Amino acid sequence: MKYCRPCSRWFKDHTSVLQHLIHSSLHDYCDRCDREFVNCMAKNQHIANSSSHNICHLQVCRDHYSDGADFPSRGALLDHFREDKDHHYCFSCERDFGSDLERLQHWSRASNHFICNSCNDSFESQAGLRQHYAKSSGHFLCHSCDFFCHTQASLNYHFQESDNHHWCARCNRDFVSDVALLQHWQSSSLHFLCLVCKRDFSYVNELVQVCQSRFSV
Repeated sequence: MKYCRPCSRWFKDHTSVLQHLIHSSLHDYCDRCDREFVNCMAKNQHIANSSSHNICHLQVCRDHYSDGADFPSRGALLDHFREDKDHHYCFSCERDFGSDLERLQHWSRASNHFICNSCNDSFESQAGLRQHYAKSSGHFLCHSCDFFCHTQASLNYHFQESDNHHWCARCNRDFVSDVALLQHWQSSSLHFLCLVCKRDFSYVNELVQVCQSRFSV
């Protein structure tokens, strides 16, 4: 038997007395920490200072969660900020904003934020943003130019048009120099190279027609 002295009540076991402490208005009890406090103010001070209590203060969340949006760890609270649609949280600055627009305005004004507009996310460094581009399947990054595209087709077009690249569009390959690209065209059975104009043709008859037109009298 367990006895609750303030209430002058007996309980059959420890579980029963715990339930009494949790639900009774006469007790200021912290269920998570298994501690009773002398009054409500002391309990609230404990919750505010303890690492075992990590509270989301947004009212809509406090109303939604049965425990008042009190999370057992800092990591759990950050996961809540990251996943809940009611939050617009900047993890670098540890600030919550009223809308995505307010957060974007904050990111654009701060010098220590590097934004991925596709994902609506911010990173603490250019290296972090590049790593995000490299790891995500939804991003297409040219590492040598530090150039980001939304589609593979756009990235291929960049390779083809940029002076920094020596691109074989048919093979989707980039070469270190024009010489290496020409050597590839010469050695590959997929290419028909005109050695005079250094042009690659898809079919041998195209190459023949160009040669005939150039050298016809």
